[in-house]
Amino acid sequence: MTDKVPIDEIGWYSEKKVDLLVRAVVVEADKLVKEGSPVDTGRFAVSWMIGENTSDGQPAPEGKYGRQIRSPQGVKLAMIKSDKTYHIHNNLPYAEKLCYQGHSKQVDSNWFEMIAKEMQGISKQFWKDIIRKDL
Repeated sequence: MTDKVPIDEIGWYSEKKVDLLVRAVVVEADKLVKEGSPVDTGRFAVSWMIGENTSDGQPAPEGKYGRQIRSPQGVKLAMIKSDKTYHIHNNLPYAEKLCYQGHSKQVDSNWFEMIAKEMQGISKQFWKDIIRKDL
């Protein structure tokens, strides 16, 4: 179904559609990196954060977390807007080794890159779904 949008509402309509896309992509990417993270104590997986225009934030304190997946941390999801830049990041000192240098035998050495590639296809599908829905 094609939406009929008055000419004076095209900007508002487009902005809302793109905001929905950005929110969906950020939440999905956050979920995938948490689910795909190698787990010894679980600290690495629970230390993923979403930053708005920043990659600041403190990782989870040391401890045993198991395989729990926490809700997105760092931003209020309802406030995610397309005019901002979002960083899904992990500030643990060993995060780079696990994501880019294959330091875990629990996951493929390129697990992080595989998630990024998967998100390209997911993003396209999300957009197709969003443009089909009325606001």
